[in-house]
Amino acid sequence: FKEGVHEAFIKYCLPVYAKYKPYTKEEMESCIRNMAMRKKFMEEENLQFDFRDKLSLLKCPVLLIAGREDGAHPLETAIETAESIPRHLLSFEVIGDAGAP
Repeated sequence: FKEGVHEAFIKYCLPVYAKYKPYTKEEMESCIRNMAMRKKFMEEENLQFDFRDKLSLLKCPVLLIAGREDGAHPLETAIETAESIPRHLLSFEVIGDAGAP
């Protein structure tokens, strides 16, 4: 990553993910940082992690829960995911004021 990207993420993006319970300095310092692995994931693996076209093949009941205030996984994406799951198998719940910590 370019210099300063990690610091900018911590400053600007992380507060969106932890809107209601911000991470403490100690929690942030305890995270294992392997920037080479993160770079590989973001540039390679993450781009292939989209199984929406396979959701129509589900055969078992699915409970999909979405947080209305989730910065990491926006409600719009959860709705799109829900629309890909067979209706007779889906229970979709939206929780207000909830999101990824």
